[in-house]
Amino acid sequence: AITPVPPTVEPATFAPTLTPSPIPTATPTPTVSVTATPLMPVVTTAPIATRAPTQIATVAGPAGLPAPTATAAPPLVSASGVLPVITSAHKQIYRNSVTAGKDLKMFAAVGDCNSQPSVYVRRVATGEFNLAAQSASLRETASVFSQSFTRVSLAAGGGFTAAALNDPVWADGALCGTSQTPFECEVWVSRASVVFIQIGTGDQYAWRDFERNLRPLIQHALSKSVLPVLLTKADDLESRDGGAPPQFINDVVRRLAREYGVPLIDFWLATRALPNNGLLDEGDLDFHLSPAGMDLHIRLTLEVLDAIRR
Repeated sequence: AITPVPPTVEPATFAPTLTPSPIPTATPTPTVSVTATPLMPVVTTAPIATRAPTQIATVAGPAGLPAPTATAAPPLVSASGVLPVITSAHKQIYRNSVTAGKDLKMFAAVGDCNSQPSVYVRRVATGEFNLAAQSASLRETASVFSQSFTRVSLAAGGGFTAAALNDPVWADGALCGTSQTPFECEVWVSRASVVFIQIGTGDQYAWRDFERNLRPLIQHALSKSVLPVLLTKADDLESRDGGAPPQFINDVVRRLAREYGVPLIDFWLATRALPNNGLLDEGDLDFHLSPAGMDLHIRLTLEVLDAIRR
């Protein structure tokens, strides 16, 4: 598997991780310095149409954990099947999070290289994402969540795997001690009311364990009154490199979103219309998002936040 690196604000440019190796046992020492990021080309996309929401039926969950839900159909709202229905239940989790000490104006982003600040949320703060070209509603939502776009996530890093997000060795020990995982640490320190989870690119050789590593993230968020939003990924490395069935990890993400009744952004489906499926052309290592892929990632995030807060 691709080696996770400790949470840090990455340099102005980024490159693929080339050599998979086991996760080391030594505790990393993360840093939280800020590095300027050069402007990238801005690519805008057309608005996504919506349709009526599907109905969600409650089913029993694991003992002692928030009850997942089942749906008669995938929880999709857009004509293209990309955006989720944001139900009254989702909004209730979000609004009630304040009673658990969460901030209704803060969201968190966790995951691997494509969730790092410089290629995701910080591009709004730096102006690399063309916010002026978005609707008035999305601009207002970006303003409401403005503090989130400058945050350095403690659970987003190049090479991170689902297993690493559950491993205390990769957490910021100075902030969260030695027992909390990076995901638990970020949920606690950020006080986020919503957490976007996009993970799996680095799990191409550990895809058999992906589901058992993703479940605790969803369960922990719900147990802390935080609304998790799951995203599929634009690549299919586990099939290409790891011998998995096609779309194995993305299908796990879709299934668990239905099971727990949480919002899903089908980013894989959204990127099919972009050149090279929204990925940089890196020869045999296409998995980093292109500028167009980054812009779409942010726009869909804003669309979901806008629906949650209204």
